[in-house]
Amino acid sequence: MDTVQILATISDNRNIEWVKVSLRNSNDIPVLSTITKKPATADYELNVMYFFDDIHLASGQYYFDISASDGENITTQYIDILL
Repeated sequence: MDTVQILATISDNRNIEWVKVSLRNSNDIPVLSTITKKPATADYELNVMYFFDDIHLASGQYYFDISASDGENITTQYIDILL
């Protein structure tokens, strides 16, 4: 089983309600489990291990969708990966 460590620094002027990390294919469909954190703080250091737990996941182009919300706004970053 392969694993990728995801690190991010997230800041807001309000408390961050949630942070989500998901792996998506080129059709914007999640292909593995979504990791959700609920930090309830204005500054958050995300440090998660993302497990590729589907041995049948095809090789190819994917991207990580890392989103954070303060309850009003959502900010998203995308990271392309080749599996």
